[in-house]
Amino acid sequence: MLGLQHALAHSDTRADPPTTPISKLLFVIKHLEHSNKVTTILSAVTLAVLIGCRILKQHAVKRPGGRWLRYVPEILLVVAGTTCKLFTCYEVRLAHAQTSQVYSGGI
Repeated sequence: MLGLQHALAHSDTRADPPTTPISKLLFVIKHLEHSNKVTTILSAVTLAVLIGCRILKQHAVKRPGGRWLRYVPEILLVVAGTTCKLFTCYEVRLAHAQTSQVYSGGI
């Protein structure tokens, strides 16, 4: 859970681990300084996008011509967007690694 395995293994949480979404959220907030920052940011952005999509869909379905949005799952948009973003970041890192190897060798 967001890189907090060591906090879950602690003696006070081992007896009663967080199981509900609210208890997990409170656990993450309590141990935020020990969490994986990238994963925490990605999770927060994903949650915000899911909530935003749900609100926008509720308004769009009421308008004429927007009823088809009812059949578009929000999670599909999040997964597709995250995949595209991570793929783009991977390509940028790969290009940077390749150019730094080319330019740094033998100088």
